[in-house]
Amino acid sequence: MTTPAWATPGQVKRDAPEFQQLLGNILICLAPIAPHFCSELWAGLASSPVKNFKDFSWDLGVLEQSWPQLDDTFNMPLRIKSNDKDVCILNVVKWRFDTLTVEEAFDMACHDSAVQERVLPHDITDKQFTHTDNYEAVLNIVCDRKLDESKLLDKEEFKRQKKAEKEAKKAAKAERKARREER
Repeated sequence: MTTPAWATPGQVKRDAPEFQQLLGNILICLAPIAPHFCSELWAGLASSPVKNFKDFSWDLGVLEQSWPQLDDTFNMPLRIKSNDKDVCILNVVKWRFDTLTVEEAFDMACHDSAVQERVLPHDITDKQFTHTDNYEAVLNIVCDRKLDESKLLDKEEFKRQKKAEKEAKKAAKAERKARREER
């Protein structure tokens, strides 16, 4: 949040209401953590002769200012899960995020390639949607994942396969060692 403030040219700092808004919002957000320091900085900002940003109450202290609101064009995260495992995160513009429903979230998720590959091939049994204002939304798609019985190994076959893999690794290592010694 402070990086754009440092990179701003001097004339913009002097004339732009967006810069005063950015600086004021930074001080308001930091005020609960460092009240004395932010109060001093706010007094300096409030004493500037040109007040381009009109939404602050310049005659009040920093601790009496209203908390900054998110911009309506800010992207909010919509976390997509399948059976409580993360699949992807979609960015949704805040004005749409505020009124997002489970069906709209599911429709947006269906357009994502990760959801198309990992979720949609399975039978969907339920959709759980939680929405936390100005923070995030989570869509958990509950689906039936049928196990392919032909790919399952019994315990003895699994042990034999692991032993064969281990012996193959040992043989490859011995072969590399023999080639090194020949050099």
